[in-house]
Amino acid sequence: MKGRYIFGRAAIAAAVLLWIINALMWYTGSDNVVEAFTSNAEQYGNARIIAQGKYGTVYLNDNAKAIILEDMADKIGALRYTIETKRGQDEQTTTLYQEGTNGSVECSIQTIESKAADQSIKAEQYFTVIVDLYDCAQAAPGYADIVDDIFAKYGIEPETSLSYYGRKNEK
Repeated sequence: MKGRYIFGRAAIAAAVLLWIINALMWYTGSDNVVEAFTSNAEQYGNARIIAQGKYGTVYLNDNAKAIILEDMADKIGALRYTIETKRGQDEQTTTLYQEGTNGSVECSIQTIESKAADQSIKAEQYFTVIVDLYDCAQAAPGYADIVDDIFAKYGIEPETSLSYYGRKNEK
């Protein structure tokens, strides 16, 4: 009699577990059990998109850099940003930055100057875009596409990475 009682409990537990899995699969719209369980991790975790690429050897003055960075910010959706320029001996970096509740955006143009054999100065321009999303990682693929479109506008094939990591309070 006691054996039937244990098997009865196991059957009820299995039925409840199957019901939960089925409900989760219905809720996420997935036919795959593993995908149904992992979709919440992508939805509520953090994500980081980093894209970098070489613009070329054309010289950009500070005004041109500001216009390009403002265009990038507009496409990404950054509205209240700051722009600052840091100068080193043979390099200069102009960075646009905005921190928000749901993420941050950093767009920068780095200029590296070097002297050519004829003593002329050659300036190489590198673009970098970093987008951090907090607790809304489901938006990451869309932002990665926006970042790729920004680089395509300037004729750059970027090296792009998209990574998911823990919750905001685990940063």
